[in-house]
Amino acid sequence: MTWSLKLHNGDLVIGGSGLDVAANEIKMVQDLRCQLLERMGHDVNHPEYGCLIDGGVGPDGTVYESIIADDDWEMAKLRVQSEIVRVVGEYQRRQLDRARLDKAQYGKQTLTPKEIIANISGITFTDSLDKLIVQVHLQTMSGDIESIDLNLNK
Repeated sequence: MTWSLKLHNGDLVIGGSGLDVAANEIKMVQDLRCQLLERMGHDVNHPEYGCLIDGGVGPDGTVYESIIADDDWEMAKLRVQSEIVRVVGEYQRRQLDRARLDKAQYGKQTLTPKEIIANISGITFTDSLDKLIVQVHLQTMSGDIESIDLNLNK
């Protein structure tokens, strides 16, 4: 099982006698949501971390404009979907790398089936005035469906 400090609207959450933690599928959803909302290139120590939905700088220094600033909404949706698939795929790759290292080091896996992504079961889009609402549905290895909601300003 892995954990992180729990976030709510970008702020740390107080719980019990201190800071609350996010574990299992809650941590996985929180991690992916943070990565999808972070502009790629914003973290100088991890230039490949983040997402290009709202633009950013690729690891090779290429500057990308925001996808959601595109006037062609059908094309923008395809590009947003492609970027979500890329980010989730990269997250899955890191999970597999971690599982291999854990197996070699500890003789067992430390990730639980609830926090391992099996696949993207769907991505839905809803236009709402000046926002594009995106829901990413992920199936975990336990068979549960977890959702990530993104409200993107047009």
